[in-house]
Amino acid sequence: MDTTFTISPTCVSCKNAYYYQVQGKYPKSSATLLTEVTQYLSNLGRTYKGNGYVTFHLLIDCQGKPSQRVHVLQTDESYKPYHFTNTYVDDLFNYVKSLHQWKAIKYNSIIPVNYYTYLSFKIKNGKVISVLP
Repeated sequence: MDTTFTISPTCVSCKNAYYYQVQGKYPKSSATLLTEVTQYLSNLGRTYKGNGYVTFHLLIDCQGKPSQRVHVLQTDESYKPYHFTNTYVDDLFNYVKSLHQWKAIKYNSIIPVNYYTYLSFKIKNGKVISVLP
């Protein structure tokens, strides 16, 4: 993952919130995202293995642009540390980077905010079976 932290200069002084505080969930449904990520991975033609979760924590700036600095959490089905292949995680991250409909949020319709959000992929036998939240 890119570990540089870039944020629009306009958003540097903005307060940070969590997506659920400001209704910052990605505007597509989890079912739609599941269909899209399944198609995206299928088009790559790779085979993946493992069971568990890959979760990407993102900061969306006040202009609705994701920072390239992302935290990744990988767990097994029992939420114990687990590592999927780097290729699988990179492919999922490239899918996340293709999402361009994040909302620019204003608290109380006035104050622009940056917000933290996440996308979590539930994986069974190497296939994404659910996208959260």
